[in-house]
Parts: sequence; C-alpha cells; structure tokens
Amino acid sequence: MLGVWLLTGTCAGLAPREMLGDDLFWLQTHCLSIGAALGIAFAVLIHERRQRSRAAAGRSWLAALPVSRRVARTERVLLESAPAVSMLILMAVCGVTACAIARARALPYPSTPSPALILLAGASLGIVFGHVLPLPRPEELPPGSRYVPRARRARAAALTPSLRPLGAWPIRRLFASARPRTVARITVPILLMVPMGTLAYGAMLIIGIAALAVAVATLALASVAVARDSRRWLAPLPLGNASLLRHVLPGPLAGMLLSATLLAWLLWVGGVSAARAARLGAGLLAGSAAVAVGGSVLALRARPHPRG
Repeated sequence: MLGVWLLTGTCAGLAPREMLGDDLFWLQTHCLSIGAALGIAFAVLIHERRQRSRAAAGRSWLAALPVSRRVARTERVLLESAPAVSMLILMAVCGVTACAIARARALPYPSTPSPALILLAGASLGIVFGHVLPLPRPEELPPGSRYVPRARRARAAALTPSLRPLGAWPIRRLFASARPRTVARITVPILLMVPMGTLAYGAMLIIGIAALAVAVATLALASVAVARDSRRWLAPLPLGNASLLRHVLPGPLAGMLLSATLLAWLLWVGGVSAARAARLGAGLLAGSAAVAVGGSVLALRARPHPRG
C-alpha cells in the first residue's frame, strides 16, 4: 500500500500539467462506469473470499470451540472484508493525494471531489453486495483437472532439480482460477453494463479489456501467494530470498507486461487516444508490479511461526 501511494504521488507530481488535467477531466467524465466496474470487482473479490473461508472453516480445528453465533458471524465478516477494506482505504488515500497535488499545481480543470466519492461509493456497494450474494454449492475438482494446462507426455530424460518451474506456478494459478463458472460470473455483469445499441465488436472490446485487467490483478496476487508458499516449502534448503525471487517473479512480470500491452492496444482500438491508452497500460503494469514485488518481498521477510 505504501508503494502504490508513493507511486501515485510521484506520477501526479511529475506529470505535465496539461496531461494531468486531461486525465482528471477524463476521470470526471467516466466516473460512473469506472465506479460500476470497481463495484463488480470488489463484489467478486468478497464473494471468492467467502467461498474460500467457508471451505476452510469445516477443516479448521477452531470449529469446535464454544463461540456464539453472533461473534462468529462478526469475525467472519471482518476477516472476509479485510483485503477489500484495505484496498478501499488505499484508494481513498491515493485519491486525496492526487486531488491535493492537482489543486497545488492549479490545473486548468476543476478538481471536484465528486468523482472520488463516486468511485468510493461504487467500491463500498460492491463490498456490501459481495456479502449478500448467495454462495454456490461446494465443488471438488479432480486431481487431473482440465482447467490446469499440463504437458501431454512425460519426458524420457531424467529429472534434474531446478527452481525454474516456480516462475510458471503463478500462471498455472491464473489458469486454474479461470473456470467457466467463474468467468461467467464476471462476464454477465460486464455485458449488462454495455449500453443498448453497442455493436458486437464494442462489446468484445469491453470484455477483452476487463479480462486483461483481471488477469493482471490475478497474476500480481498469485505471485505473492506463490512466494509465500515457496518460502515455507523450501525452508529446509539454504536458499536466499533474492535467489527465490529471481526464479518466481520473472514469469509473472513478463505476463503482466504482455497483458498491459494488449490492454493499451485494445483501449486504442476502442477509441482512446494513444497517449492515454499508453498511460493506462503503464499505470496498470506499475501498480501490479509494485504489488507483486512488494508483497513477495514482505512474504519472504516475514518471520515463520516457531511451530511451522
């Protein structure tokens, strides 16, 4: 969060006045659609976290404790909402910082707080809606799930120990999360947001842009999870954190770069100016890379529990 806040302040402070004013004016014009997209993203985040917490609650040794239902429900809501609320606080802090810098630089366009309030309201409604959505039935995937790509045939050569496959682990997690049911839950609200009369290629562009943005965010979070799991898995080995990061991060960062480039190209095809499309793609890449690298470093530097 600190890295994203510093990146936002640096970009807002070093960008030319005309460019920053154009971006703020564009944000004021499209704040409703961006707020709706944020609401959908936060609702999906809360819903997926609720599913994981429900699946883990039955296997937890704390399930047999004599805790009242009201206390258990309150704790569950707080734990499930913690990541989304943290992101909401980060959005508020970055918005206040950008508005303060914009007013200090006397931009040609008025920097009213209404777009920021609309974005925060959309994200807050998404958090509430994510808790209201009903949970699906539990689904157990077979070990050889077809949603996770794998080699068609085993190699005849002997296996050699290597940490290189760790770089493909976050990408595998991305493919594993893109199940048809999950993709349908994300695609249907996006299609409902498309205005009436939009041509087919316009709807396809909107779905492609949303899919690339979700893929970049999922890769960033998967990189942090893989770094944390790899550290616990490889704890007995005399392996430094820098060496582990060198094997885990290049693959996801390359995937983020490719996805951000495709996102900027789709925005340009959809009618956004080339300069703004490049800035949006670069901003998405910088934010996701900051989350992946910073989160992975914090996960590797965290002190392990003495009992494992």
